[in-house]
Amino acid sequence: MKSLPFGHWEIFLPDVNGAPAIPHGSKVKITMVTNSGERLYRLPAWIRRAEQEGMGLYQAVFWNPPEPYKWKNPQPKRPGCLKIYESHVGISSPLPHIATYPYFTHTVLPHIRSLGYNAIQLMAVMEHPYYASFGYQVTSFFAASSRFGTPEELMELVDTAHGLGLVVLLDVVHSHASKNVEDGINKFDGTGAYRSHVCPWSSVRCGLSCIHIL
Repeated sequence: MKSLPFGHWEIFLPDVNGAPAIPHGSKVKITMVTNSGERLYRLPAWIRRAEQEGMGLYQAVFWNPPEPYKWKNPQPKRPGCLKIYESHVGISSPLPHIATYPYFTHTVLPHIRSLGYNAIQLMAVMEHPYYASFGYQVTSFFAASSRFGTPEELMELVDTAHGLGLVVLLDVVHSHASKNVEDGINKFDGTGAYRSHVCPWSSVRCGLSCIHIL
């Protein structure tokens, strides 16, 4: 792999007979040898899809669908006065199970709009292994939670919200990293320098998230 500034590395894999070298849906890992000679296996830190097998560890999935999602609605103009409905996809259903992106899209969004709100805030949707953490113990910072559906279903949720005139705010949690090592980024290179575990209940760090507007 080629070394880039700030500790990043990259590799370019050319197409094979006109198709991506890594097929869509493939499970992938990276391996590295540290300066001490230790070989580590990790999920790519920038992976866009991670799926959990039962109650076990997450597996990184190369997500490159042959037909990308096509956006239908433009982003609405930001209103002068935001009326924000804070929500969480997983607990949006009254039924005793984890709700999905499609359920939220087709059932919850129209209800939010009918109540007069002009914006929704989706609480942490980044991949997290412990559901009871409410999404605030992140393992993959660039992967939308597979617990609720596919990336395209999340895109449809945002797209539909835009069609309803709703601004979408994503609660992006930078300060609450899961302590998991094998399927998170804690001790990614074998040291605590890359990204150490941050206690999700720390009074100092708690609340240090940012809002990404879609």
